[in-house]
Amino acid sequence: MKLWFAIFVVLFIVSAAFLVISMIYRYLRKGRLRKVAFIFPLSIVMFVVFTVYQALNPGDGFYLDEFKDNAGYKVLHAAKVVKMSASYPDLYGKYSSCAVIKLDVADYDSLLQHIKTDSSFRTAPGNIEVLPSSDANFKKAAGNERTHFSSASIKVTDSTHSRYLIEFLNDGSSVVSFFSNK
Repeated sequence: MKLWFAIFVVLFIVSAAFLVISMIYRYLRKGRLRKVAFIFPLSIVMFVVFTVYQALNPGDGFYLDEFKDNAGYKVLHAAKVVKMSASYPDLYGKYSSCAVIKLDVADYDSLLQHIKTDSSFRTAPGNIEVLPSSDANFKKAAGNERTHFSSASIKVTDSTHSRYLIEFLNDGSSVVSFFSNK
C-alpha cells in the first residue's frame, strides 16, 4: 500500500467523522437539548485524547502481556515493570519495545529454567552481536542494566521477521524483555 493512499484514507475517515459529529451537534443545538449539546462533541474529543495517550504511553499491562506472549511464561502478580520504552507502530505495524521487569527470586529461577528447556530459544553468543544494542527503546530502558547481565537468550521467528530477547540480570530477580518485528 502506498503511503499517499494511506494518508488519503486516514484524512477521508477523519473528515467523514468530523462531518457526522458536526451534523449531530447542529441537530442537538436546534432542539430542546440546546444547553447540553456541547457534551456530545466534548465526550468524543476526550475519548480520542485518552485513546491517543494510551497508544503513545502504554501501561505496565502492555509490557507484561508482551512478556507472557513472547516468553511463553505466565507472569505472576509479583512482577513489576521497573523501566520501559516502546516505539509507536508504523503503518505496517512494525515496532519495538523493551522493559526491565522485576520478579521475585522463585519466578526468576523458574523462568530461567523454562527458557533453558524451551527449544524456540537459543543462547545468545558471547559477543552478543545479535542483540539490539542500536535500538533506541533498548538503550532507553536497558542502557545501564546491560553491563550486569548473566545470560541472554534470543528467539527469532522467521515467518514474521520478529525477534524476542530476554536477558537475565545478575541481581537474581530482574530480566530485560525486548521485542522487535522491524
